[in-house]
Amino acid sequence: MSTDETAAGALPFLERWTLRRRARLIAALRERVRFTSATRVLDLGGGVGVIAGAYAHGAAEVVVLEPDAARVAQGRRERPHLRFVAAGAERIPFPDDRFEAAVAMMSWHHFRDPDRALSEALRVVVPGGVLVVVDVERGSRRARWMEFVEGRLRGHRHRFTSEAEVAERAGAAGWEPRETHRFGDYFLLVLRRPGPREGGPAPARNGFTDGPGRTAVPVAGDRPCPIRTFAR
Repeated sequence: MSTDETAAGALPFLERWTLRRRARLIAALRERVRFTSATRVLDLGGGVGVIAGAYAHGAAEVVVLEPDAARVAQGRRERPHLRFVAAGAERIPFPDDRFEAAVAMMSWHHFRDPDRALSEALRVVVPGGVLVVVDVERGSRRARWMEFVEGRLRGHRHRFTSEAEVAERAGAAGWEPRETHRFGDYFLLVLRRPGPREGGPAPARNGFTDGPGRTAVPVAGDRPCPIRTFAR
């Protein structure tokens, strides 16, 4: 999304409201993961691309994966600079080692099969690349509100979980937890796909190389962070 698009008044009211409501999470994501001209980003469950266009500004390529065909069509009309693909996170229609970063921004609780989604993301992210999960902590005030408003009134199905459970599932799928953060009722979890590509160069301290001319997304720190658990 261009700077002009994110300026006040340049977007419909609901999209401006969404960006304001997610501003802290977007800023936290951009502080911890640098999106550069060498970064190909896959947004899992990104809707019409409002959030993806904001957090991934500056990336080489942004692909929004969205299972709702109507939202894909809307996104293609409104944001031709992003690529939209009609598919779910459990079956990603891309080859192995295709992206430097994958992001699930407020979409994890919609995944039908989180374990399959983790395995698929691991497959398409390059060694040394990252997966960032941002969502609402199960049992929090925000989760209860969303379950009532979106679940009971709109018929949306949610599968809220805890940050610790996402980290545990991710570890079992082969991801390496790097950072965990809490922002009120929200959590941000940075996961890294271990190791360089087989036969390729070793990871560098300030970025993880993936062959000539391609650098995976650098994240804060160079060793795994312990996963914090929180009282429910």
